[in-house]
Amino acid sequence: MKNRYSLPAVRLAALPLGIAAALVPFASLAQSQSPSDVHSLDRIEVTGSRIKRADVEGAVPVTVIDRAAIDASGHVSVADVLRDTTFASFGNFSPRSGSSAQAVSDVDLRGIGSDRTLVLIDGRRAPYAPSLGTNADLNTIPLAAVERIEILSDGASALYGSDAIGGVVNVILRKDFDGAEVRIGKGTPSVTGGDTDEASVLFGISGERGNLMFGASYNSRGIVFARDQLGGDIRGGSPYGNNFYFESATEPGEEGEAGGALPGYACNDPNFWMNEKNCVYDYNAEAANEASIKNKSLFARGTLQLNDAVSLYSAASYSHASSFGRYAPTPGVLYVPENSPNDPVPGDGRGAFVYHRYAAAGNRDTFVDNTVLDINLGMNWQVSDRLSIDAGLRRSDARLGELGRGYIVTPLAEAAAADGRYNLRDPFGNAEDVIKGFTTTTSRDGKFVIEEAYANASLDLFDMAGGRSAVAFGVESRSEDYADIYDSLSEAGVVAGSAGNSAAGSRRVHAAYAEWLLPVMDRFDFTLAARYDRYSDYGGDLSPKASLRWQPLANLTLRGSAGKGFRAPNLN
Repeated sequence: MKNRYSLPAVRLAALPLGIAAALVPFASLAQSQSPSDVHSLDRIEVTGSRIKRADVEGAVPVTVIDRAAIDASGHVSVADVLRDTTFASFGNFSPRSGSSAQAVSDVDLRGIGSDRTLVLIDGRRAPYAPSLGTNADLNTIPLAAVERIEILSDGASALYGSDAIGGVVNVILRKDFDGAEVRIGKGTPSVTGGDTDEASVLFGISGERGNLMFGASYNSRGIVFARDQLGGDIRGGSPYGNNFYFESATEPGEEGEAGGALPGYACNDPNFWMNEKNCVYDYNAEAANEASIKNKSLFARGTLQLNDAVSLYSAASYSHASSFGRYAPTPGVLYVPENSPNDPVPGDGRGAFVYHRYAAAGNRDTFVDNTVLDINLGMNWQVSDRLSIDAGLRRSDARLGELGRGYIVTPLAEAAAADGRYNLRDPFGNAEDVIKGFTTTTSRDGKFVIEEAYANASLDLFDMAGGRSAVAFGVESRSEDYADIYDSLSEAGVVAGSAGNSAAGSRRVHAAYAEWLLPVMDRFDFTLAARYDRYSDYGGDLSPKASLRWQPLANLTLRGSAGKGFRAPNLN
């Protein structure tokens, strides 16, 4: 069962005087329109095409999730909305407890990797998450600010670049919003865990000279433990409990035959149990399937019409996501030499390999903090009835901080077991300072900074039998600065139950593209597009594409496309 409560939108006039007074400088934006104003059908840019047109039906399939559908879904995040669509049949990454990208969510439209699905915000590339490499983190997009989500399930490298080879998700933010809106929601699943909370406040004012919108949002989802889910009452049986293998008699230093449960250990500590001759561990009792996550966002967006031809626009957002995940205590393999106090079979002339669960050291808990600052400034210039230009600058700065507690330094634990300081037969009876002597806190720090400049133009050419032929063309230039740094012990590979390879790099990317629409006859369009991307670390490649749309009947549209794309290597 899921309950959701929301407060309806109220007009600005009903706001407290202090808030209303704060908006006075923007009052000129909200000049009323004359009833005699004549409105023509707006020409807009639809995901999958850079050409502005009144007909939203293009040659590529675009599915739109509007605001009404978002509200009706009861979801609290963009990731959850997308996860419920048929386009997510190949799976989206959700905040998995203890994983390398615990606090993030991404989307994979065609099953070829989420780094091949491009996420846009108002047509511009969304900030990348340091823990993912070149994937956008959907958790950093505040759902309260979203007007609609457009999903292009076709490859679009010819327009958007190499990371759009698997499709595009374009998140369109609210613009012409008037009034104030407050939302409060709570969700309670039918099983324990995963409770959701949300709250948002949104203010907006719009008029002939432009619009302004700003707000704040919060959403959270509780941790989901394996023991509380369907099948969670079935005991896990990990062999990393307290079992041993003899050292090979013919190949010293290698595992030989299985020996079963470690002699002298009763296997009755919490979550340990005997499965035939082996002492196994019930990891379901402690581990979480999904991490808890809390998202906080501040956002603002505005446009200002300077004259009939030129308008300025700006957008800024700050997001902070924090997460807590839990794994069961660290499993590991210890080599115990012959004549050690922990030798399972003293006097046999061989050492042993013990599959051990460091339950006395506690669970592995992971704390993650992600922050994203995204700023975009731009200009629209309607040069003539046929030509429009869009140009701007953008900077996004994503940061990652991660701490992991309860992890084991294998060489130190192995030395303590070898000389008997750590008693494998009575793990919970060991002195606290002995256990602390081989436990560690892992860390990870990352960043992904993108600085971008862009210019796009849309030009009507000539009339054809099916309508007006048009072209769009543009250039982009961006720099990418990436780092993902693990602590020295994880980097050295000596931490059991964890791993990490640090990576860092930077590069510049320059691109140019063109698109040509040819409406050869009524209800039959043909589109050609091509884009050239050049990476400073990889080189350059061309991505061409041809697509067509034929609508023989009012309720039947046939589409087809053929293209070629590439995927530049990730910085990680």
